[in-house]
Amino acid sequence: MSDEESDYAPSDDLWTDFDSDKEGGVRYPDFNSERNMQDPTSKVGMRFKNKNEFKEACRTYVIKNRFQIHFPKNDHQQALTKCYKSCGWKIYASKNNPRDSNDPTMQIKSANLTHNCGKDFSNFHVTSKWLAETYLETYRMDPHWSLSGLVQRVKEDWSLSINRIKAWRAREWAQKAINGNEQEQYGRLYDYREEILRTNPDTTFEFVTDRGVFEGLYICLGPLKKAFNDGCRNLICLARCWLKGTYGGQLLSAVTIDPNDCIFPIAYAVVKIENVIYGNNEQPEQYVHKCYHVDTYARVYNYYIDPINGMEMWPKAITVNRFLPPEPLQKKRGRKQKARHKEAEEIENGQPRGKMSRKGIVSMRCSVCRQTGHNKRFHQDATTSQTESGKGKRNIGSSSRTHAGSSQAHNNTNKNEELNHSNREKKRSEIASDALIQQTPSQGHSNVTIRWMIYVNEKI
Repeated sequence: MSDEESDYAPSDDLWTDFDSDKEGGVRYPDFNSERNMQDPTSKVGMRFKNKNEFKEACRTYVIKNRFQIHFPKNDHQQALTKCYKSCGWKIYASKNNPRDSNDPTMQIKSANLTHNCGKDFSNFHVTSKWLAETYLETYRMDPHWSLSGLVQRVKEDWSLSINRIKAWRAREWAQKAINGNEQEQYGRLYDYREEILRTNPDTTFEFVTDRGVFEGLYICLGPLKKAFNDGCRNLICLARCWLKGTYGGQLLSAVTIDPNDCIFPIAYAVVKIENVIYGNNEQPEQYVHKCYHVDTYARVYNYYIDPINGMEMWPKAITVNRFLPPEPLQKKRGRKQKARHKEAEEIENGQPRGKMSRKGIVSMRCSVCRQTGHNKRFHQDATTSQTESGKGKRNIGSSSRTHAGSSQAHNNTNKNEELNHSNREKKRSEIASDALIQQTPSQGHSNVTIRWMIYVNEKI
């Protein structure tokens, strides 16, 4: 096979002069991972520190440009990366000094950097580990970053789509990188105890093991002991919470009340199960103060208060002195205050008292015609007034008829009220005239007035 048909470049043409610093030597560009890894570029002759750096640069390049590649040739001497769709894009790199096993430097010997295939929106090089390393600082600032947030962030930054399973695995990788390996941390517990005892004397630090397997620990720091004996209340409360790590367990804490009525920690312990006392064939009474025993409670309530007789049966005191009442309380004038005095910030942030006015907020709407300005009761009067006001205005354009506003509705309401008032006065006058016509000559004026008033009220 000729050099033109081969995927690899002739080693004689791209052989690197190791005395390049001397006069007449060839200088090739070096890849800087800290500066160039965010937007890597490749060219023939570029050198990398090792094969892993070269492969990571190739992966980052195709992820950023949304291509798929694979490594058909990958060993300790050389690495070949080609387009997964066989469009002709390829980069071949090999060791800069294959005779020196202590020099892992890799150099690009040949490359075809032209892509002819379409871009992909899903890349198998976007692994959960790569996502965890890329967004490690984000997880460090927000350990509870949601999976949907990571999926959306990858879509915005890289124009790629990932599923929730991959996002969940990326979060697990990031949490392990931030919090460390739990198995390794269990192996450092004895070192942790030595550091605690060195920095805080008089500390109680005990382990519970079962043939070398961790079962629990108890820690009571020396400064907390002294603080409890110095001024805290003689009251101890217990609390617990579940540990959600790989190995589970429970965190027990003993707290008290400080002079400011705040919670003050005393000691804490980590156990696998809460009933560790029964697991050791012991009784809780051995660890509880006697004031919490049932017999102590019974002794406290063994005493009772005798009732007293009425005032008439009280014995007479021998002394002749009688107590005088104190000065009467001077009552303030005015209505007694019922509301408490509020603080300054409560007055500043408080809401105004009383009910909010309905004026200008809720408008009257008719349930028949669905128009504002009147209700169902005055629907007929409003329709009549609109019909009368609409006479002689039929030549007005449709644009003026469609224009309506809150001021027009208010004017219509006033007109309707005036029209209703005039109609009622007119009706009363008609009824009064009918009553006067029906009056007989023998009837007096006072009887006519009374009958007219009764008749009008019945009609109205």
